[in-house]
Amino acid sequence: MGIKNDVFGLEQVYRLQVQGDWSAKSDIWLDPGSFTVNHPNTGYFGAGAPGAQSVVERIDYSNDTATASPKGPLSRTANLLAATGNSDFGYFGGGTPGPVSIVDRIDYSNDTATASAKGPLSRIANFLAATGNSDFGYFGGGNPGPYSTVDRIDYSNDTGTTPAKGPLTAAKNALAATGNASFGYFGGGSPAVGSLVDRIDYSNDTATASPKGPLSTGRQRLSATGNADFGYFGGGFSSISTVDRIDYSNDTATAVVKGPLSEGKYTISATGSQSFGYFAGGFNPDGSKSTIDRIDYSNDTATASPKGPLSSVRSQGAASSARANALPETFVAPASAERENVIPQGTDFGYFAGAPSISTVDRIDYSNDTATAIARGPLTVGRSGLVGTGNADFGYFAGGVATYSKIDRIDYNNDNVTAVEKGPLSTSRRRMGGTGNSDFGYYGGGSTPVTSIVDRIDYSNDTATASPKGSLSAARYSLAATGNANFGYFGGGHPNGSTYASIVDRVQYSNDTVTALVKGPLSLARSQFSATGNADFGYFAGGVPSPVISLVDRIDYSNDTATAVEKGPLSVQRYATAATGNSSSGYFGGGFYPGLSPSFASIVDRVDYSSDTSTASPKGPLSQARHDLAASSSRANAIPLKAPGVSETPIRFSDSFNLSPQVGYIAGGRSPAYVSTVQRIDYSNDTATAVEKGPLSQSKAYSDGTSNDSFGYFGGGRTPTTRSTVERIDYSNDTRAAVLKGPLSQEVYWLAATGTDSFGYFGGGTAPAAPGAVTTVDRVDYSNDESAAPSKGPLTVARYGLAATGNANFGYFGGGNPLLSIVDRIDYSNDTATASPKGTLTVGRSYPAATGNSNFGYFAGSQGQLSSVDRIDYSNDTATASPKGPLNNETRIFAATGNQNFGYFTGGRAPGYISSIDRVDYSNDTATASPKGPMVGPRSYHMATSVREEGLTVSAPSIVSNVPVQKIPTSLLGYFSGGYQPSNSPSFPSTLIYSSVSRIDYSNDTTTVPARGSLGTPAFVHAGTGNADFGYHAGGKPNPQPSTVHRIDYSNDTATASPKGPLSSTRYDAGATGNSDFGYFTGGSPGNKSSVDRIDYSSDTSTASPKGPLSLPRHSLSATGNQSFGYNIGGYNFPAPVYVRSTIDRIDYSNDTATAVEKGPLSVQREQTGSTGNADFGYAAGGYNVVPGGNNWVSLIDRIDYSNDTATASPKGPLSRTRGFGCATGDISFGYFGGGEGNNNENLSALDRLDYSNDTTTTVDKGPLSHSLRSSAASSGGANALPQ
Repeated sequence: MGIKNDVFGLEQVYRLQVQGDWSAKSDIWLDPGSFTVNHPNTGYFGAGAPGAQSVVERIDYSNDTATASPKGPLSRTANLLAATGNSDFGYFGGGTPGPVSIVDRIDYSNDTATASAKGPLSRIANFLAATGNSDFGYFGGGNPGPYSTVDRIDYSNDTGTTPAKGPLTAAKNALAATGNASFGYFGGGSPAVGSLVDRIDYSNDTATASPKGPLSTGRQRLSATGNADFGYFGGGFSSISTVDRIDYSNDTATAVVKGPLSEGKYTISATGSQSFGYFAGGFNPDGSKSTIDRIDYSNDTATASPKGPLSSVRSQGAASSARANALPETFVAPASAERENVIPQGTDFGYFAGAPSISTVDRIDYSNDTATAIARGPLTVGRSGLVGTGNADFGYFAGGVATYSKIDRIDYNNDNVTAVEKGPLSTSRRRMGGTGNSDFGYYGGGSTPVTSIVDRIDYSNDTATASPKGSLSAARYSLAATGNANFGYFGGGHPNGSTYASIVDRVQYSNDTVTALVKGPLSLARSQFSATGNADFGYFAGGVPSPVISLVDRIDYSNDTATAVEKGPLSVQRYATAATGNSSSGYFGGGFYPGLSPSFASIVDRVDYSSDTSTASPKGPLSQARHDLAASSSRANAIPLKAPGVSETPIRFSDSFNLSPQVGYIAGGRSPAYVSTVQRIDYSNDTATAVEKGPLSQSKAYSDGTSNDSFGYFGGGRTPTTRSTVERIDYSNDTRAAVLKGPLSQEVYWLAATGTDSFGYFGGGTAPAAPGAVTTVDRVDYSNDESAAPSKGPLTVARYGLAATGNANFGYFGGGNPLLSIVDRIDYSNDTATASPKGTLTVGRSYPAATGNSNFGYFAGSQGQLSSVDRIDYSNDTATASPKGPLNNETRIFAATGNQNFGYFTGGRAPGYISSIDRVDYSNDTATASPKGPMVGPRSYHMATSVREEGLTVSAPSIVSNVPVQKIPTSLLGYFSGGYQPSNSPSFPSTLIYSSVSRIDYSNDTTTVPARGSLGTPAFVHAGTGNADFGYHAGGKPNPQPSTVHRIDYSNDTATASPKGPLSSTRYDAGATGNSDFGYFTGGSPGNKSSVDRIDYSSDTSTASPKGPLSLPRHSLSATGNQSFGYNIGGYNFPAPVYVRSTIDRIDYSNDTATAVEKGPLSVQREQTGSTGNADFGYAAGGYNVVPGGNNWVSLIDRIDYSNDTATASPKGPLSRTRGFGCATGDISFGYFGGGEGNNNENLSALDRLDYSNDTTTTVDKGPLSHSLRSSAASSGGANALPQ
C-alpha cells in the first residue's frame, strides 16, 4: 500500500522502506521532464484622465487592499484607449490625444520599463474596446466614425500593422469587451445607446460577429472583464452601478443583473483573474475616482468590495492582466527550461533612524508609501549626524553626535526590538557618507577632526572593529554616498567649515585598499545632503549652501566621469535629510526647511527613477519631524532581490505534499495565576508531555488563537487588564518570545478565533467599551499584521464565551454565554456581510472549545460540565450538529487544536484545573476520546492553535532529485572510530587501542552500534569531521604521533579507510569541524598548539594547509560549527595560573587565515568535552573541570547560540551521566555523545542522545557502542549543518 500524501521524518522514511510500506516512485513523481510555473497574479491599469496620462499602475491580487504601485509608463500620454493581452504582455491601443493607432506593449516581467511601441492598428481610434485569448488580441469599434472594424494583433508578430477582422454587426463606440479562450464578446455602446452583444468566434474571425445577449439595459462608456464561464459588464453612462453577467454557455439569453458596483460611474477600467473582477477608477458627477471595486465571481450578487485604491483619481483608462479572459493561470515548462538558482531575500521597506535625542526608527512601506511611517526600533541611543547602510537582512547605523564610534544593527525581519550594538568604527566620527553592497558596508569621511578615512564593515563578522581601507581623495564631512554592487560613490561635503565640494570619489569594492578615484563632479558644490540609487544611477538631493537646495543630481554609473545631470527637484528645498529606496524609486526624508516653523520636517519625497525630471512626489510622512538622520533598506544600492546559491527545483508531485509542522501550540491561560508560557504538542508523539516554548510577551488568558503556515496569532484577552493586542509566535523559531502585532479594533476578552491561510478572524467576546457582549468580528491580515485589524462581519447575536473553527472557505462561530446553541457562518469571500445563521449545536454550550479539519468542525464541553462532542458537517451546515465523542472529562473553559486526522482538547476546568489532553479521532469520532499528553501542569482559560487545523495546508518548497528508495541517507548515520581501553580497566589488564569504525543508524538508535570498516591502523586521541560523503579522522596516537588522515567512505563503509592528507604536522588531542568543502583540525599536542590545518575535500591527498591560528594555544579541546563558522571549545593550556579553559574561538571559513575570534565563553571552564550541533546551535557536553574542593568529570551541556555567540553559553541538558574523553556527532535534530570515562575511572560504551527541540531535559540512553572506549573520534553526514 504506498503512502502518497503526508509529512515524513527521515526516520519514518527509513522504517517504512524496511517494512515495504514506502511509496513507489510512480506513486509520487510525475515525469521529471516538465514542471508547472505560475503566471503573474497581477492587474495593470494604464493611462486615463484628468488630462492624458502615461502612468501604469499594478495591483497585486494577493494583496489587493494595498494602494496600486506605479509601474511603466506607456510610451505616450493617452485616454479613451483599450487594452488586452496574454500571459506575458499587455497591449494598450488607440486613444486620445489624436485619435491615434499606436499600440503600447507592457512586459509583465519587466514592468518598471517604459512600454514598447508595437502595431499599429489599421486605423486611428478612441472609445474602442479590446479582448483576446493567448494568441491574439482583438480591438473593435471606436471613433471617429464610428467603426465596426475589428483589428487583430498577432502576439507572435506584434510589430506589423494589425489586419482588420470581423466586423461587428454594427458600427459603434464607447463599448466594452471581454471573452474566454474561444470567443470575444463586445457589448453596449453608442451612438444609439445599445444593449446588443456581438460575439467573435476566434476560430473564424473573418466572419461578421454573431448577435448575442442582450445586456439587461442599453448602456455606453461601460467596462467588462470575466473568466472562463462568464463575462461581467459593469457601470456605464450615466453613473450606472449595475453589473450584467453573460453566461457563455447560454449566450443568447438576456444578461443577468449582478453586483452592483459600490457606486454608479462610467469610463472605468476593468480586468481580473479566474476568481475576481476588478473595476477601477471611473467618473460620475462627483468627479474622477481612485476606488477599485472587486467582484467575487463565486458570490456575484453581493455589492462589489472596495479594494486598492489607485494611487490617484483616474477615468478613461484601460486595463490588462495575465489572468483575465480565461487566460491560463499556469503553464507547463519543459525539462530544458531553467529557473534561477535563487531565493527571495530582503523586505520592501525603508528605515529612517536617529536625529537629535531621537532613538526611534521609522519604517516606510514602499507598497503603501502614502501612509505615515511606522515607528520601530529603537536605536541603542538617540543621536544625530549618523549614517546608514546595510544588506538584505540588516541595517547598520554608524557614528553620530556626540562623536560616536558605535554601530547599531537593526534586523529587518525583527524590526520592533532595540538595535544590537556592533562594530565599532576604527575611530569616532560623525557626518560621514555611507554605502555598500551585499557583503560590506563602507563609511567614508566625517569629523571631528575632518578625515578621509574609509572604514569597511564585514557583515559576516560585524562584531569586529571596522577595517580602515583606502581613503577618499580628500578629507571632508557632511558628504553623501550611494552606489551599486561594484562601486561606492562619495559626493560633495565640507573640506572645512566655510567651503563646499562638488567632487565625487569612487571606491572600487574589489580593490578597496587604494585611494578612491575622482569622478563626477556634481553639478553644484554642496554639503548636508543625502543620496540613494539603483544599479544604474545615483541620485544626490538637497543640501546647502544658502539658498537651501532642492536640486537632484543624477550620476550615470556607466559614464561616471561626466558632470552629474540635474533632475528633480525635491518638492521643497531642505538639508540634513536622509535617503534610501528600491530599484524604482528613491525616498528622501526629514531635514530642515528654511524659514518655516517648525523648521525641521517629517516629509518624505519620492523620486521616480523612470520619470526623474519631474518634481518629487510627497509621500509618508515620517512619524515625527526630524533632521540629521540616517536611512537604510534591503532594496537600496542594487542589493539583489534574490539570494544566490539555493536551487528552486520545481515541485513534481502527483499529490500535494503537506510540509507544515506536525505540532500544536497551547498558550497563556491561568493555573490559577495568569501565565505567559507556550507549550507545544508533537502530534507524532502525542503521549509525551507537552514541551514548553515561547513565551508570550505577557501573561494572558481569556483569549483565542488562529494560524497560517508560518505563525500563530493570539488576540485580545486579559492580563488581567482587558487587551486589544495580538501576539504572534514564529513556528520556525518557537523558543523566541511572541511578538506584539495588531491590535484588534477594541479591547475584548472571552472571544473566539479561526481563519484562513491569509486572514485571522476574531469574533464575539465581551468588551468594556461596549459595555458587555459584542457581535464584532475583526480580521487580521497576516501579510500586514502590524496594522489595526478592521472590523468585518458582524455575528448575528452578541455573545461571549463562544468557540470557533472552520475550513478554507468559511468560519463557524458556535455556542456562547448564556448556554447558546446557535452557529454563525462567516463567508470569507464576502466577510463584510453579517454572518449567516446555520444549523444549531445539539445543546446550548457556553465556554466550549472547537477545532476541525477541512470537512467537519467539532465543538465540545460547556458550562455545566459537559463531556459531549458535536460535529458540524460543512457540506450540510444547515442541519443540527451530530452528537459524537464523548471526551474523558466533563470540561469547560479549555482550548482545542489539531490536524486533518485528530482534534486535541486541552486542559480546562472539571471543575478544578486539569492538565489532561483528549484526542478525538476524526475517522472514528463516535468513540470516547483517547487520553494523551499531558500538558506541563494544569491550566484553563488558555488558547490553542496549529498550522495543521481547519484544513490549512502548505505545499512542498522543492524536491531536488529522485532519491534511491533503499539507501539510508548519510545524514541518518554517525561514525565512531578508534579509541582505547586503559590497562587499569578491570576487564582488560593491558591497554587496548582500536582501529575499528562503528556506525550508528539514527533511525534505529536503540540497538547496539555495529562495527563496519576499519581505520587501517589503531588510533586514539584523534579527531573527526567530514562532509555528506566522507568522514575524515586524523592525527592521534600511538607514538610516534601520526599526521595521517583516514578517509571513511560513507557509501562503502565496510571497507578500510583510505589514507589521505597528511596534516601539516603531527597532532593529537585536537579539535575538528568543517563545512561541505573543508575540514579544520585545530590546536592539540605535542605541546600546546594554536595552529589550524585545513583539508580541502576536493584535493584531499594534498598536505593540509596551515590556517588560523586560534587565539590561544591549547589541547584537549573540542569543536563544532555550521556552514559558515567553526567553534573551538574549551581545552587545556599551560603554564599556570589557568590550565582548564572556558574559551570559545570562532573560525570564519570565509576568512580562515585570520586569527580566530574569541567568543562565548562556556558557562564553566572545561577540557575533554564532546561537541556537535546543527545550523543554529552548538552543544558542548561533559568533560573535566576544576571546581572549588576538587576536580570532576561533569554531565553539564553548554549550548552556544550562533546568532548571539558573544554571550556566555547556556547550560542545557544534562547528560544522563558524567563523562569525559568522549566524542560527539549528530544530525539536524539530535546530538549523540558516545564513549568516554566516568567519574569512577570506568570506560563507557553508553550513547546519550540530546533532542535539540527539547534541550533542557536530561539526555536519553541510546545504543550502546559495541565496546567501552575513550578518546575516539566521530563524524556524520548530518552534522555541522551539512545539507540534508
